[in-house]
Amino acid sequence: MARPNNGAVADNGTFCLEDWHFGNALSGTFHVFSAQGKPIITKELSANILDSGISRSGRLAFCTTANSPTEDGHKLFLFDLKEGRQLFAVTPGRACERFELDEAAQQLVAKVAGGGEYRYGADGDLVDEGAADVALLRSADYTAVILPAESMLKGNPDTEELESILAALSGLVV
Repeated sequence: MARPNNGAVADNGTFCLEDWHFGNALSGTFHVFSAQGKPIITKELSANILDSGISRSGRLAFCTTANSPTEDGHKLFLFDLKEGRQLFAVTPGRACERFELDEAAQQLVAKVAGGGEYRYGADGDLVDEGAADVALLRSADYTAVILPAESMLKGNPDTEELESILAALSGLVV
């Protein structure tokens, strides 16, 4: 591996590495290996890898990519390491600070600055879009707050939702 980066190791010794490719091409390869060094996942990507990780017991792994004019640009990938396959590749519709993995539910947990979270199911869909919007309304980041606020306002919110939107937007005004 020419440029290994951002390694992580599970409790069972399974590990992942990003291979950042040389040259002008926006590309990289996401690798997951068994404790014995045998490849489990090798995902060639036509976009730079931004982040990756592996679950504590080595059941799941994920990676995210940067914007790119290719099909792999601005994607979120989840892999089942027991089966050695990709569960999903989706374009994330929401912002987040970091990801964690919930092995029992086979879900990717998006953690939002400010304490909220939302989840992607094993199929790549948001488990609860409302929870995602509420989590993002708690963020201190304007770009994370404004899009869900706008989306919620278009959905004919009730009084409680309007109050939470107003509180979130008021907290951004300086």
